[in-house]
Amino acid sequence: MNNLNDLVLASEGAAALREAYLPIAIRWEGELVTMYRDTLGNATVADGLLLPSMASALVLPFQVPVVNAPARAATADEIANEYDRVMGMPKGLVASHYANANSPRLSIAECTNLLRPVVDSRIAELTRLVIRFASLSLAWRLALLDMAY
Repeated sequence: MNNLNDLVLASEGAAALREAYLPIAIRWEGELVTMYRDTLGNATVADGLLLPSMASALVLPFQVPVVNAPARAATADEIANEYDRVMGMPKGLVASHYANANSPRLSIAECTNLLRPVVDSRIAELTRLVIRFASLSLAWRLALLDMAY
């Protein structure tokens, strides 16, 4: 076991595959810590996590930056106001254009934690749909996972 593929195959598959894929997803999606509208106009945060409603944003641990002090937990009103503000902006802007200095934000660690169950669900889906998915090389599994994500 001297390469990543052997290591991932030997370590019970899904969790190791997920961890191998996370840097790829983060690199291509970017960890956007504030809300933005995706190319279809949907509210989104982190690595492409869809926020289908204001309620889905309210359950996330957003923080508000504070000048010369640590960030504090965002209130429900601050999150709701940000969701409405972002959704009131035109779709199609660069993601960073939706943020301002007071925008509630997630930590990078939280963005990664939110990505894990999404990747796990794609792995489960691929395992169900692709015969012998788990026995494919790491490169093939990562490629299929990237297409599924």
